[in-house]
Amino acid sequence: MAPIQSKMRSHNESLTPVASTSVLSKQTTMTPFSIGMFRQLDVHPKASPARGPTLTPVVTIRPESIWNSLTKYRNFTLGDQHYAIHQYAIVSRAQQLPKEHHPLSGDENIHCVARILEIRAKDAQNVYVRVYWLYRPDDLPNGRQCYHGKTEYIATNHMEIVDALRFIRHTPVMHVNNEVLWLQQGQLACYWRQTYDYMLQKLSDPVLHCICSTPVNLDEQPVHCSDARCGLLMHRQCITHSAHLTWDSSFQGNGNVGDGFHNGETRDHAGSESTWKVELTVSERLGHEGQLRLLWTDLQKNGMRELDIKCLGCGQKIVWQSSSPFRNERMAAGIVLART
Repeated sequence: MAPIQSKMRSHNESLTPVASTSVLSKQTTMTPFSIGMFRQLDVHPKASPARGPTLTPVVTIRPESIWNSLTKYRNFTLGDQHYAIHQYAIVSRAQQLPKEHHPLSGDENIHCVARILEIRAKDAQNVYVRVYWLYRPDDLPNGRQCYHGKTEYIATNHMEIVDALRFIRHTPVMHVNNEVLWLQQGQLACYWRQTYDYMLQKLSDPVLHCICSTPVNLDEQPVHCSDARCGLLMHRQCITHSAHLTWDSSFQGNGNVGDGFHNGETRDHAGSESTWKVELTVSERLGHEGQLRLLWTDLQKNGMRELDIKCLGCGQKIVWQSSSPFRNERMAAGIVLART
């Protein structure tokens, strides 16, 4: 594609960046622009005394005159990849790409994810993209937390202007503002839930769930109450731990509680020593096919017992749909109970 002249001002125009040996690009993917970010004290003349002054984020781009002289575009194409404003893309961290660069290598040490905010260009050899970086949880000052998923990112206001040649490929990133809906749909794409203020160095609070009032890791497939009036999202560990707490009331001296053992026998465990393992399982039993249930396994006597799962909040039986991500999976909670 022929170089696009700087006089073109159509925002609908698309361009294809190409390598350049111009003075502006300096034969690298470095940009001549820098971004300054600070907060300005804003005292509104009509603000009430109780409200007080506020700090307004201010962004400056230098050299401002050169940046403002560049043409704005809505999208650009690099190789077989098409990029547009508000989309997410994988971008190389390196200021200068190595000669033998493999864009699909997936090396997390040199690649990161960015959201495209603005595209400007002098011509096809000088294309610049203003982006917000998405952090991996490991990039945060306090590091990755237990509730962060493998494909989870943190949206930030960390802004930078990068050369278009640093773009590797387009990537989908979803904003999860409803974890229950996300789990029901069985989403597997990259996603973000929290935000990080680059200037204040502050991470937004995660949404709290379950009776323990802690965040959930979506990779661990938490269970949600099927009652629309409750809708509690629960950790599977909390479900099995609750079963541990109700051990005596459910099993001690009562062989008829639950559905009995798979071999049809009932046993009185009072006064005996048994070691049980509790896990979540997709039932294959007649009348309960495809249902998510609690499975108790006697590790000493090879007995098994299934129970319905009840919501830890409202106490109602959880009706699990076969389209759930739990399908055909056994979710061992790793809790072994010992009777003494």
